[in-house]
Order: sequence, then C-alpha cells, then structure tokens
Amino acid sequence: MRDNLRLCWGNCGALDDKSLLEDKEIISIDALEDSITPLDKTIVNIRGIITAFSSCYHEADKEAERIIQAIGSGEPPAESKERPPQRKRELQNSLDILLAWCEGESAGCSSLDVGGIRADELVAYLGEPRPLKIWQVQRVIDKLRQALDYSCSYHNMALDIDGNGQPIDIKAEEYYKDHLDFLNQTTAAIINCTLDGEKCQWMSLALGIDLFRPCNWNYVGNLVIILKAIAGARQTSC
Repeated sequence: MRDNLRLCWGNCGALDDKSLLEDKEIISIDALEDSITPLDKTIVNIRGIITAFSSCYHEADKEAERIIQAIGSGEPPAESKERPPQRKRELQNSLDILLAWCEGESAGCSSLDVGGIRADELVAYLGEPRPLKIWQVQRVIDKLRQALDYSCSYHNMALDIDGNGQPIDIKAEEYYKDHLDFLNQTTAAIINCTLDGEKCQWMSLALGIDLFRPCNWNYVGNLVIILKAIAGARQTSC
C-alpha cells in the first residue's frame, strides 16, 4: 500500500498505475523508502521539490540551486507564486500584442517585443485576422491570462486532464459548444515536426495550444510555432 511518503516522491510512478505494484525495481525502491521512514515534514517537503524539478523550466538552473541549498541547509526554500520579472513581462507583452491583433489595433503595440521579437514580427506570422484564426488566438490568450492570473481559467481542447493530472469534468465539446466548428477545425489541424529533415512527431493544433507552457525555457520559440500553425504553416523543426 503506497503511503504519504511516496506521494512526495515521483520515482514510484503514478499512484493509480496497478502494473507498478508488480514491478520488481519499483518494489525494491519502495522497500528502500520504507526503511528510512518515518520522515519529518521538512524532509518530505524537500523530496517534493526534487520530484517537481523540471529540466525544461526556463529557470531550471536557479531551481536546481534552490534544491541544493535546501538539501544542504535541511530547510525547504521559501515558496513564491510570482513569476520572474522578465518572464512576466514577456507574458504581458504577448497578451497585449495578441489582444490588439484580435481587435485590429496592432499599431498600438508597436513598441512592444517578446524575447527580442518585435510586435510587428509576431503579428506578421498570423497574417490577416479571420474568424477561425481569431478564435484560436483567443485560446492562446486564455492560456496567457491564466499564466498571469491564477484565478483565470483555460479549458483544454484536446487533453482530457487538467494541469494537476485530474480528469476534466466538462468535455471540450460541451464547453465550446457554441463554436464546435472552430474546435473541430483546430483539432483536425496537424502540426508536423521534423528533425534533420525526417518527420519525428506530430500533434494537433488544439493539443499544441493545450500543451503550450509559459514556464518552458523555449517559450518564445513555442509561441512562434503556435502562431505560425494558426496561420496555416504546419511544418516545424524540432
């Protein structure tokens, strides 16, 4: 039976994956963990931030430093929900530029840039506003709003789980029922990814927007890929 210790330690895999309960390596790891219990709350918290570490996070180096300092001091680092100033500025500029494009007011954002890419360059990837493109860009805007304000919501178009891995109660077809045609076209649009000229993977535009992560190290590059795909360019390099 998996206990609270393993809830903070992701090397044991998904808690609801029954096949892992019969995996010999996992059983060995579980036994090692059991041998060092009980752990106090501080150590459990430090183990939790180790498990949550993501190498694709745009400040992964600083996060690694925080974890090392926590291990060395025996105290978990102070938590902050504030994004780093530069990333927050990139997100806000992205939001302002895309909102202006949807409203036909791009000229008002000419002084803004995102990661060194000027506003006029970003909107040039989109081309002229069209109803479908505007609807798709609005989904990206929803993602940006959520990143800037956790009280704002984004509803997945293709993924059937939320950001915490929990099943979504309201399906996309129900949530976007007033724009089913746009939803279906976005789901049907395929982005092909190539590596050294060879196709290596693909995903729908809907899934690409669902997976768009403002905290990813390649945020600006991913934003450009999404905008180009919305405009109709569905081939990109990995």
